[in-house]
Amino acid sequence: MAELTKKQFREWAAANRYLYQILAGKIDVLDEYVEYLSARENEILRGMFKLIKAANTHNMNIDYVLERFKMKISSHMFIQDRVGSYTDQIIDDRFAIFLMDVGDYYLNSDRARVGIQFLLDSLAISAKINNDACMVRVFCTFDSIRHLATNEELHRYTTLLKEVRKTR
Repeated sequence: MAELTKKQFREWAAANRYLYQILAGKIDVLDEYVEYLSARENEILRGMFKLIKAANTHNMNIDYVLERFKMKISSHMFIQDRVGSYTDQIIDDRFAIFLMDVGDYYLNSDRARVGIQFLLDSLAISAKINNDACMVRVFCTFDSIRHLATNEELHRYTTLLKEVRKTR
């Protein structure tokens, strides 16, 4: 049992080393960290939450990472209807923020179509789990890029706003 605990702490230490380096802007360890995450299915989302923050802070291109874990991100989108534990609520809050951050990532790289979709997904989840801070962030961001939205995106946004009003 003690050896198993030591092994777990060594793994956490390795992950934290990668994260601290990436959060400091050292992109040279990104590939190693992505491989580390790939081998640990339960850590992918948590790792992505931090990775997108680093990408936005240091203007890193992580397109290939988002593409690699696209299915993991998408699959989490479809399990939002479950009622979960306190830990699930924390993950869902972080996931809503993550989607907003991914939206920012794409908007900052002039890919409005993809960015707006992530913003709207973030708003949908934020409304469902009552994450007011994330909703306000989406509102502010969407308002600043509204002129880039298609009619379908504007319609979805308006529909989501109506849902938010109903629950308040």
